[in-house]
Amino acid sequence: MVAWIKNAFAKESSIKGATLLLMITLVISNLMGVIRDHFLAGRISTYYLDIYYAGFKVPDLVFNLLILGAVSSVFIPIFTEKISQKDQKRAFEIANRLLTAGLIFTVLSAIVLYFLMPLIIPILVPKFSPDRIEMTVKLSRILMLTPIFFSLSYTVSGILNSYHRFFAYSLAPLFYNLAIILGVILLSERFGVYGVAWAVVFGAILHFLIQVPTLIKVGFRFRLSAFHRDPELKRILYLMIPRSVGLGTNQLTLFAFTAISSALAAGSIAVFTFADNIQTMPVVVFGTSLATVLFPTLSIKAANNNKEDFLKYFYRAIKAILYMMTPLAVFFLIFSRSIVKIILDNGQFSVFDSVRASETLAAFCLAIVFESILTIIVRAFFAQKNTKIPMYASFISMIIAIFSGYLFSRHLGVPGLALGIALSNFFSVVFLFYFFHKKFISIDFLNLFSFFGRIIVASVSSGYIIFFVRKFTNSFLPTTSFLFMLTEIIIAFVIFGLIYIQISRILKVDELSLVFKKLLEKLNRQSRFDQGESGSNLERP
Repeated sequence: MVAWIKNAFAKESSIKGATLLLMITLVISNLMGVIRDHFLAGRISTYYLDIYYAGFKVPDLVFNLLILGAVSSVFIPIFTEKISQKDQKRAFEIANRLLTAGLIFTVLSAIVLYFLMPLIIPILVPKFSPDRIEMTVKLSRILMLTPIFFSLSYTVSGILNSYHRFFAYSLAPLFYNLAIILGVILLSERFGVYGVAWAVVFGAILHFLIQVPTLIKVGFRFRLSAFHRDPELKRILYLMIPRSVGLGTNQLTLFAFTAISSALAAGSIAVFTFADNIQTMPVVVFGTSLATVLFPTLSIKAANNNKEDFLKYFYRAIKAILYMMTPLAVFFLIFSRSIVKIILDNGQFSVFDSVRASETLAAFCLAIVFESILTIIVRAFFAQKNTKIPMYASFISMIIAIFSGYLFSRHLGVPGLALGIALSNFFSVVFLFYFFHKKFISIDFLNLFSFFGRIIVASVSSGYIIFFVRKFTNSFLPTTSFLFMLTEIIIAFVIFGLIYIQISRILKVDELSLVFKKLLEKLNRQSRFDQGESGSNLERP
């Protein structure tokens, strides 16, 4: 058993195996996220959860601006490029300097923002009472420690992903969520939201430490390194600016939504966050996992100017996302009330909060498909080392989301904010597809529209059938017990899936056997070639 664990941490993963591994661990991680939210909703009132979630906004902004923009869009392509050139020494040198820069900047940010927090928080939550503002300041100061450890962890993740070592990377969010769950269970009663905040910090530390053994196995050794004169690091900093600005606009959207929510009924920030967490589950499991594994391969194809293979991977990834996410969005829409009841209805979470959360989740269902597509199309730009166009898309998305979210929320409350997100995601996808087609590679839009149209017909038809079956069974069966609702959702999901598959086949959408099989098999074959190209076999454990 010990030998198996050591081998799992050390060995390379094929793309096919890595995708399966990430999907499994992401399912587990998201289930742990559900458990986390269940305990948070049950043990802490939404009055204080508003404070807890508002406390994340400034630390998240710092992390997105300083770290995530560099790692997600720039570092991996450049690191992979050096590895493909058999220059591992230079690749490690760049990584060390990025780690050093990230550590220094996040520590300095934590120190500076510690003193600025009393000025920032009243802008973030202008309708909070003075005592809630004071609590939010204290929480934000604690949570400012998390970007420090995430700066290390996410850079390490980038290194391991480039070497196709996905096992430790996939475990990191599990340990993060486990720390928060234990914090809620063990600390919330005595220390309230402050105890949970310290558990979040501990989870960030575990997120980093779990990846260190595999990092050592690939031959990397961390050293504090001067970075101000490194031309490649300057290149990373230059290229990351558009992506960081783009991520910053996403955070500013959440800033604006937090401010809007603070003026709504108490608990609105928590209700929005809970619903967002639920709708994010399928996006992360299917969209993000596929995009994460696909990104290094797309980067190599772009670096080698292999447009034919690049486009094949891109098409199949988009079709796989559409095939999975469209019916899931319909299913979530139909069962939003039951899903919220199962996850959140307990303890401190009121009926009023539950109704608002289910309505917000239903509104979010309109965003699920386009949010998943964004995970692929954005990385396609990054693989081409273009971060400016996604930045422009983020600006447009921010304006649409804030403006429409504010207008919708005046009439619909918190669900209006979710509709604003859905609308902005749709326009972002249209914008990015248009410019990718115009600037890089011609896209067969007719083929994609035809495919998507058949998927919509299959999904909606399946949804209508399961909706009327549910309505009929609920007329003579109890619907309020937890066990019944859980059983109902599981059985309904299986039946819905079988109906969807059959209708898809009737419409000649055989992507279940074609898209996933061909995509993953081709990626698996190609990953062995790419690993030879990338030099990731130079350091074997």
